[in-house]
Amino acid sequence: MPKHKTFWDRYQKIGDCWIWQGSGNPRGYGQVSIKGKLQLVHRIAWILIYGEIPEGLRVCHRCDNRRCINPKHLFLGTDTDNVKDMWQKDRNNHKGEHNPFAKLTDEEVRQIKKLLSQNEPVKKIANLYNVKPIAIYHIKEGHNWSHIKSTIADRK
Repeated sequence: MPKHKTFWDRYQKIGDCWIWQGSGNPRGYGQVSIKGKLQLVHRIAWILIYGEIPEGLRVCHRCDNRRCINPKHLFLGTDTDNVKDMWQKDRNNHKGEHNPFAKLTDEEVRQIKKLLSQNEPVKKIANLYNVKPIAIYHIKEGHNWSHIKSTIADRK
């Protein structure tokens, strides 16, 4: 476990949230290395204040800020509880650029669809946008980004 003082010195108050100022993971959660193993900081905050996390439970955010470590904003719940919380707060839009793993923006996909409609080669488009050709193929076939519609103006 990190030293309490060192851990609690690494956040900044923004509104009611205590935003972790240390490193974060690709999904946007704060993290810290403890004995060579990366740990999520909101879980560490919970343990430091409330004690161990029972098996099968997650530490969830009431504030929906993944870097927040304010113990008042954290609660224990199952994966199902976390999903219910997401739906109740209408926080379920993970399509397109709202997906934390998206490498393209909605506008870039519109441009890609325009290039595809002009019969530009998939590999050339992939190189232009620094993605793998399979990503462009999935856009072309409607497997990904199907919510982005190309307009008639885009096809010209």
